[in-house]
Amino acid sequence: MPQNNSGLSHPLLGVNPRLTAVGLGYVIFVAVCVLASVWRRELFLSGGRLPTAIDGLSWFVIFLVSLSTFVAPILYALVNGGPGLAVTIPLAPHLAVAGTTGEIAGDVDVALALAAAGVGGSIALLREMLRRGDGSLSLYPGAVDGAILTTAPTVLGIVVLVRLVGVAGPHATTGLQITAVLSVLAVASLLAVWSQILLTISRSGFC
Repeated sequence: MPQNNSGLSHPLLGVNPRLTAVGLGYVIFVAVCVLASVWRRELFLSGGRLPTAIDGLSWFVIFLVSLSTFVAPILYALVNGGPGLAVTIPLAPHLAVAGTTGEIAGDVDVALALAAAGVGGSIALLREMLRRGDGSLSLYPGAVDGAILTTAPTVLGIVVLVRLVGVAGPHATTGLQITAVLSVLAVASLLAVWSQILLTISRSGFC
């Protein structure tokens, strides 16, 4: 396979440059749709009820955010590795809103996105470690960076989850339960990753 897309072959992004390009395109598309929804909603905010077309866009954005949280990061991690991009996919909609409004609320949706980022990143790491180790976990250049990048949203998601447990209403129960399950999966996967990293470092001084 031609390697003329060297910038898209970084281990944090993915194995196959074409799939990486698709993943990046998806992230950009989702961010643009979210920004369009926010901007148009603010534009018509003073006009009362939003037009049907805006409502339709809002529903489409909700679908994209759900897809980006529960499906896209795991699917991307499984087919192309790339923990950096797998982490970015569920966070992109919220980062787009934060970049526009200057605010990011610590609500259930954000906790879900952070936990999903942890799951996506950890699956991508395990996928690559298994692939390069021919079925057994094997450390590779970029794995430590990927582990750090994946651990950050996982820990932050747990912090947000713990904070919300005491204050969220009954309507948030399902979201919190899903967040807890995703967090457990991410932590379990990261424990396996970090164990292999520390074991490899202790044996060979790999860095």
